[in-house]
Amino acid sequence: MSDDSTRDGLAPEMESPALLDALTGIAAWRERAEQEANAAINELRAEEARLNASIGDLKRRLVLVEERRAQTEAKLGQLDDEELLRSHQALLSALSHDQALLVARSGAIASLRAAAKQRAEVLLRDDELQGHLREFASFAEVEVTLKSLPPGYRKAILAHHDNVRRTVEPVLRELRGDTVALTAPHAPVALIASVEPSVGPPQALVLLTPVSADLQTAWDQQPQDLCASVAYRVMAAAAEIAARLGAADAPIQARPYGRFLAFQIWLRDRPVKGDVKEIATAALQRAKEQARDLAAAQVELFVLWLPAAVLSPPEDDEDDSSVDEDTEDEALRMIASENVRDDRLPDFLIADPDTEA
Repeated sequence: MSDDSTRDGLAPEMESPALLDALTGIAAWRERAEQEANAAINELRAEEARLNASIGDLKRRLVLVEERRAQTEAKLGQLDDEELLRSHQALLSALSHDQALLVARSGAIASLRAAAKQRAEVLLRDDELQGHLREFASFAEVEVTLKSLPPGYRKAILAHHDNVRRTVEPVLRELRGDTVALTAPHAPVALIASVEPSVGPPQALVLLTPVSADLQTAWDQQPQDLCASVAYRVMAAAAEIAARLGAADAPIQARPYGRFLAFQIWLRDRPVKGDVKEIATAALQRAKEQARDLAAAQVELFVLWLPAAVLSPPEDDEDDSSVDEDTEDEALRMIASENVRDDRLPDFLIADPDTEA
């Protein structure tokens, strides 16, 4: 024998049939495929479990997001009311601030006026100055006769009167209050104006002041200070506004607005001439420019127009049906008219819309 198996005495090895080899290979493939598939299935099941857990978390988050969206939408729907409420609160806070400022400046001005009065009293103790004052006061009687005098006499009399005027001018300045000027920072004070409705024919105009409502209910018990001056000027301006709008017969009411004083011009269905805001702003501007007492206190009125809704908070459902629009505060109007023309406010005149150039 030539091969090793023969030499060793063993039977020769037979080769496997091709089909058997193929089936064996297929069985091995199947085993590997099963292992791979089982491994993949395990991984997919794990991924599915993770996804289900994520889906559950996302659903819970989705519920929370939907709740937050609903809350935010509700909040968005309430912004108009919230804005009105905040604006209303800011209005009340500003009115309180401005009222306190007017009261404080009134006290300071009162002290300066008292000092001016004392200085005037000291000057008036001079008998010679008293004589000059009497002569100065009687010059009006002499003035009417000047035209009938010769030029030389007329010139001499006028020169003498000018000397007398310069002599008495210091005490006159004290008596007029020209020396009363507060050294303090300039302070703006808001005067709130509002017309209702904002579109269409106006029915009412409201002027809201930082003045205590007590001035309307007990005016004779209130100090005649800067607060009273503001109220009287605004009341007089209200009468001018009504006249310029062609509604001079419109009732004007002074009404408490909480702790503050408001003036209302009831226009209702009266045909008005011109733009309400322009006419009211111009009248109030004139009142401000003529207010020397406020200027001496370094106080300046600013007209601020606000929507009527801001003057009442959104939840305010108070019934105003008891207001009689056909009545007006004639007494306060007369008081205002007297006070803006008396010696305390010699610079203020109510303009006549029919005679103004």
